[in-house]
Amino acid sequence: MRLFTLVLTLIAALSLFSCSELNSPFEPGLSSPSEAPIGSLRGDDGTKPLPAFALPGELQEGGKGDAASDWKAAHPEWYAITEAPTNANFRHMTEWEDMQSMLVVYTGWIAQSADLTRSFVDIIRYTTPVAKVWVVFYTATAKKKLTQELEKAGVDMAQVEWYFIKNDSIWTIDFGPLPLVDEDSQTVALLDWKYYANRYNDDAISTQIGQEIGATVFRDDLNVEGGNFQGDGEGNCYITNRGLANSGVSQEAFELSYKEYAACDKIHFLKDVSDDGTGHIDMLFKLYATDGAVLGYYPDELGDPINQKRMDDNEEILKAVALADGETMAVYRLPMPGYGKDDQGKSTGTPFTYINSTLINGRNLWPYTKLDKYPEWQGSFNEAAAVWIDAMPDFEHIAIETESLNAMSGAIHCITRTFPNLPFEKWIPDGTCDDGTCTPAAGYEDIAYDGKCVGTANNECFGPKWTEADPFVDACEGYTYEGCCDGDVLTYCENNEIKSGSCDAGECGWADGGWYDCKTDGGTDPNGVHPRTCDELLTTCEAECGDRVCGDDGCGGSCGTCNEEQDCTDAGLCEDIAPPCTDACTVDTLGCTEDEATLPWTCTLNETSGCYEIMMLEACGEGFVCATGACEEAPPELLPLTGGGGGGCKVSETGNGTFLPSLVLGFALLMLVTRRRFGQML
Repeated sequence: MRLFTLVLTLIAALSLFSCSELNSPFEPGLSSPSEAPIGSLRGDDGTKPLPAFALPGELQEGGKGDAASDWKAAHPEWYAITEAPTNANFRHMTEWEDMQSMLVVYTGWIAQSADLTRSFVDIIRYTTPVAKVWVVFYTATAKKKLTQELEKAGVDMAQVEWYFIKNDSIWTIDFGPLPLVDEDSQTVALLDWKYYANRYNDDAISTQIGQEIGATVFRDDLNVEGGNFQGDGEGNCYITNRGLANSGVSQEAFELSYKEYAACDKIHFLKDVSDDGTGHIDMLFKLYATDGAVLGYYPDELGDPINQKRMDDNEEILKAVALADGETMAVYRLPMPGYGKDDQGKSTGTPFTYINSTLINGRNLWPYTKLDKYPEWQGSFNEAAAVWIDAMPDFEHIAIETESLNAMSGAIHCITRTFPNLPFEKWIPDGTCDDGTCTPAAGYEDIAYDGKCVGTANNECFGPKWTEADPFVDACEGYTYEGCCDGDVLTYCENNEIKSGSCDAGECGWADGGWYDCKTDGGTDPNGVHPRTCDELLTTCEAECGDRVCGDDGCGGSCGTCNEEQDCTDAGLCEDIAPPCTDACTVDTLGCTEDEATLPWTCTLNETSGCYEIMMLEACGEGFVCATGACEEAPPELLPLTGGGGGGCKVSETGNGTFLPSLVLGFALLMLVTRRRFGQML
């Protein structure tokens, strides 16, 4: 019997994000008035929201003077490009093979969002019965909050494992590793690609996870994301054309890199959804078998002939794929629902999807959006559910509400990475540190890392040979992306190149975009972070920690880290988190105090404790009472009986009447209550 489970997790629309997607591949070197520089966009240890797509400036390489490159220079073992695997018979994973675990990243800012947390909880609770879930976290508060919510949902916590690693965002499929399988030894290693330059914490997670689980990590030089890759494990790989465009390399170099690092014999380029911010293939295509795929289509009523044709073209591309058995691919078409909308019902222009799903041991976790807000999507939802079952009858299909993820151009597949149920292994054994230099293990001298010892104590030697001995040289000689002014001369670093030009007299200064530019009033950074003069900028930064034991050292480095049971305060001190608390109310509920009919309250998240608490609102004024958490005009009171012949009950001092009409009237009344820049240079 086919089992179809609908998970109705009603989540309010996320109003924290206003995501303007990049409608075409970003071209390095081009800029716009809204473009922000590297160094101003990264989430602070995962406590600020970052969308799935690259923000302006994030597809560019910064100079060493920026925080991202400084951090990478301090931890080269996490970011250095390595040589490709030399195993004779390896492949990339497939998403439908037997899995041992799923990886997610739960950031500090997700912990502050009830609706996003509920999506995470649902994904985890429907995964733990069939596989383990690995959770990367960095703040103790985030771990506590997720633990509480998982326990409430009845999750078997023995199936949840925690990894204390610094992070920026939640898009695990994009910055996380791609598992590689050695068919001879039946063991797993990992492949890592370069992620958005400014999200350097996320970009380091793959190597750190590899060290934790005992797997070699190979790192490719391509700027690509894992959400734009699917493969059949037999050499056929699927990527959108935007992935190639954003990589900044030729198609020949692109295909060669995928062949060497991911065992892709043939790349099939599909057309992306033109107005999707990511341009990723997982928003429109799901490969569920070597010879089967689900592909989106645009119904006529959506009025989008451009994407309608792009998806139809993709079907022809897929049916032309030469499979090993000579057969053609079975392509099931699934409707695209439409565009998200804000709380006022206005379209946000962000395309939503039912296809961004994760397969995990016989289960298909697929995304949908609550139908009370989108009743017009009921038909497409029903059709999507039927298509999933028709395409994959042996799977249990579980729909999970993900509107807030969709609003950031992502969904379930975007925030998960699954790992094949095979042993992890260091295909290249660790070397030894001898007098500050790494000596590879015997027999691995030609392929193992042999440079300076690395790690916190500079005594570690692991991984493949690096392609460059010192990959993080200061190509810009200290100049930053934000730049500086030497009199009327503007100088800055962009894509590891120093760029300079002259401005009109007195007009080199801080621009609204967040960098130094021409055509300004000649001012300096109002936040005091980026000095105006180049002499001041090129002065070596000296870390200032003082009594701080954690957090920023003022030079892009760290004064230290707290343990996983503590959080770092604004003062740079490690502070134990409070013991687990109990929610006093249900999120988004309203009410009135029992002993005071004029005091309404609402249920809000205490970001310190991580629990929901009752917050009293302003008391109702005279003549008003509290009703379901809001102040409403009080109904007329029934006056007491008065003396005199005949007696009776009066509605007011001047009104006459009998008891029954007054009662009826009183009852009726009660019912009513109820960037960039030189275009402006000389």
